[in-house]
Amino acid sequence: EIYQCDWSSDVCSSDLAMAGDVIIFLASQGLINVDPAGPLFPLKGNQILAGFGDGTTILIPAPGGGSYTIDSIVPVPGRGTATSLGGGSIIGLANGNNIFGIGVDGGSNGIVGAGLNTVTIDDVDFSSLTTNGVFLTNQTGNITVTNSEFVDVLTGPGRAIQVSNTSTDAVLALNNNEIRSTGAPAPFGGIEVVATGTSAISGTISSNTIT
Repeated sequence: EIYQCDWSSDVCSSDLAMAGDVIIFLASQGLINVDPAGPLFPLKGNQILAGFGDGTTILIPAPGGGSYTIDSIVPVPGRGTATSLGGGSIIGLANGNNIFGIGVDGGSNGIVGAGLNTVTIDDVDFSSLTTNGVFLTNQTGNITVTNSEFVDVLTGPGRAIQVSNTSTDAVLALNNNEIRSTGAPAPFGGIEVVATGTSAISGTISSNTIT
């Protein structure tokens, strides 16, 4: 089932728990988080949150492999961008989420998750966040953050991507991301991965740029 998210923040944020397997986020309006406590997008398990990115088609992964192509919706130029007026976290993860082709702007943490299994974040533009772009704690399974851009993200102790496990094991793929600042010096800490206690983290962190 595919759910097209309208521009109304009240409609979108309240309906996501009941939405289908795929949420298509159009660029006609960024969503405003009316609840300062956030998060704006409380995704349910295995949902896909997809935008057109910089293109004109969306490839939706299909069960068992392959993908569906969605090209019948005429996208407004630009990315659908989730934002927050209240300053809270913007997207709350559940197990098995796949997020790609959207923008995340103007809150504290862009995408957050705790104690979850298997998350994929690809081709997401993060901007003007005050704490972390992606903040994950005690994740398990495969955690993927790739081909994403972090611009003017973070002040103080924050990170573009922060993964912190104290009791769980995870396999990371944090690759081909761009982290940059339009000011000087860069106000962020890049990528931080911490494994303490009984946790073990493996995987790849490669081809990321910080400027």
